Amino acid sequence: MKRICPGPRVRAVVKRYQPHAKPVKNAERLVFLCYMLFLKRLAAASCVEAQENKQKTVTGQHVKKVLKNVLKASKG
Repeated sequence: MKRICPGPRVRAVVKRYQPHAKPVKNAERLVFLCYMLFLKRLAAASCVEAQENKQKTVTGQHVKKVLKNVLKASKG
């Protein structure tokens, strides 16, 4: 069975940006889940933006247009 959460990759990214952090045992799973929720919100907002422009496909312009708002909402 294929693993859903890429643990070593997540740990490498966390270590790159926070070199002195010592994550707990399942921290990479939590980081990965937060990342997936962010992508879900971004995709949903981009889809709404495309529908408002009466287009059937989501393009990079739609994603760029809603990215700032989604980042602000996800900051927590």
